[in-house]
Amino acid sequence: MIQAFFHGRSTDLWGSLGLCLFVGATSLLYGIKKFTRPWSGAMFSASVAGVLCLVFMGSSGHARYTCTINPHWADAFLTEQGQLNIALFVPMSALAVLVFRSPLVALLMGSALSLAIEVTQATVAPLARTCDSTDWTANTLGAAVGAGLAWSLLVLASRSVSLTIHLRPVLIGALGTAGVCLTVFLSCVQPVLAAPSGISDASPSMRTAVERALKQAFGTTYRISGVSYISTDHVVLVNLDGGSASLTWPGGSNPSQLVVNLRPEQQGVPADQATSFPVAGTQRPSSASDAAAIARRYAAEHFPDVLKGSTADIQSAADGRLGWDIDIRRVVNGVLMPMRFTVGIDTVGHVRDLLVQDTPDPARLPPTTLTEQQALASVARTSATAEPSPTGPGLLLVRREAGAWRVAWAFPMGVNGQAAGTAYVDATTGRLLTP
Repeated sequence: MIQAFFHGRSTDLWGSLGLCLFVGATSLLYGIKKFTRPWSGAMFSASVAGVLCLVFMGSSGHARYTCTINPHWADAFLTEQGQLNIALFVPMSALAVLVFRSPLVALLMGSALSLAIEVTQATVAPLARTCDSTDWTANTLGAAVGAGLAWSLLVLASRSVSLTIHLRPVLIGALGTAGVCLTVFLSCVQPVLAAPSGISDASPSMRTAVERALKQAFGTTYRISGVSYISTDHVVLVNLDGGSASLTWPGGSNPSQLVVNLRPEQQGVPADQATSFPVAGTQRPSSASDAAAIARRYAAEHFPDVLKGSTADIQSAADGRLGWDIDIRRVVNGVLMPMRFTVGIDTVGHVRDLLVQDTPDPARLPPTTLTEQQALASVARTSATAEPSPTGPGLLLVRREAGAWRVAWAFPMGVNGQAAGTAYVDATTGRLLTP
């Protein structure tokens, strides 16, 4: 809800600060002769204004009328976004306790305000953002933390505090807010159940691996704006200023696969917004061979080991509208090695996509005892007429099985002329391997 607000929004940030000061000063002038705790009231009013500024500025301007319902409540405090949402409501709730002298009142006010914010973000176009139940969970938790801290301080200071003071009107207001929000939600908003994300903040070692991999690929051209980890897929996701990246984990100092996507200079993307990576000493390619030469030059400068004994397969991307994809692979004694290096070159000759699986060649491999025909016969024995059947010649390659490298025959499969995956046969034992 608020994570994106802090990136590239210095003007909004200063404007929000000015508004908070104005609201706080106005509240102080109004309450200094009317209330017993005018300073606490002024700071509470300013904190409410700050919360509203943070959650509503930067609106998309388009109400989605959907809300993500996330049953995995732990996501509220496992991610940086959730932690920010918790922290957002802590000071406001603590100040509410100083004003109203009731932690329960502060908790009810914070939870009701968060609920109203989420429904508003889903339905009011000028204030539209994404609606997510995790945000409400995090905000309510933050309100509870703030209320608990302030209540503890008041008790230690021997100040009067009560659970029931001001409770009746605030409870009526909270229930009324919940009723209105529920009515709007049921009539206008479509709930969307969130799948298990397994997303958490990246560990320091993951961040180090990301920085090392991207520095090798592009130097210091791109700034990392966020790193997270998806435990269900064992993938580290990276947000870049100008693109995105991912790397598989575990990987430590040598990630097994790095994938980067950058914005190319075409398809209506203004040149000042394109972020594809220029390769020094190259010119705009006019053919596939020119693009391959640029890819090899880039590889020689950043990943020289992948060129040793390798061959390149060149394909046009999107009928040439996106440029070319150059897939660099290495074959040793007729066996395709696990190393894979694919570079996407856009029409101006810059790197727009990158896939690096810079896996060293296995030192020793089991002997290849099955011919292609014998391996094909093994596949045929396990395929009925209605099941996928081989549609092309086999390819001898290396794959990892149970932590060890094996040589396998790979056959493209199909059903009624449609591709249906790949069948793998152990080239030593003849055993059919799991795709």
